[in-house]
Amino acid sequence: GQLGSLSPYWPQGIMRENVLRWLRGGLISGELRDGRFQIRGDMDDWPFRNHRGRYESLAQIKDAELDYVAAWPRAKDITATVRFADTSMKVEGSIGQIGGVQAQRVSAEIADLGTPVLKVRYDTESKLDTLVNFLVQSPLQQQIGTDLRRFDFSGAVATSGLLTAPLGASKGNMVVDGRVALLQNRFFDAGSDVALDAISGE
Repeated sequence: GQLGSLSPYWPQGIMRENVLRWLRGGLISGELRDGRFQIRGDMDDWPFRNHRGRYESLAQIKDAELDYVAAWPRAKDITATVRFADTSMKVEGSIGQIGGVQAQRVSAEIADLGTPVLKVRYDTESKLDTLVNFLVQSPLQQQIGTDLRRFDFSGAVATSGLLTAPLGASKGNMVVDGRVALLQNRFFDAGSDVALDAISGE
């Protein structure tokens, strides 16, 4: 089935409207390969907190496209497991490409759907010029202050980090805390004819 079939598995009774809007608007397309759920406990105690019952649903998705945060490149070709457990949501898998970068290991979590804060952990291995192209497409370009497309970059790079984004009325600002490892890279500025070779470090 298609990702629209996931709706029955969402614990809508504990979700804020902004989370439902994020799910409905963010899940652009994709295939639902498998899905199941279980509920155990007294429904008078719903939503289950403090181990007074158990709600869990599990779904396998493939070839999905997600618009996860406004103004950031969409994540495409996602293969992942989506799990709702009581008042939380967790997604684990990989992204075929996001702004041109492949993310081999990604997890996204909302610890409490009642006060939703999205946390995305990622690990990628790519080329430096591909990573720079991603940065240019993201809001981080404004913070960098220089058009990185003026320069030539080459070589391998590994990145990892955590993106934290409050959803809807949840308090706080979006924060990206990441690590970039340069592996024998090259930088060239054609305007000044300056070249730097064999750049390594974090």
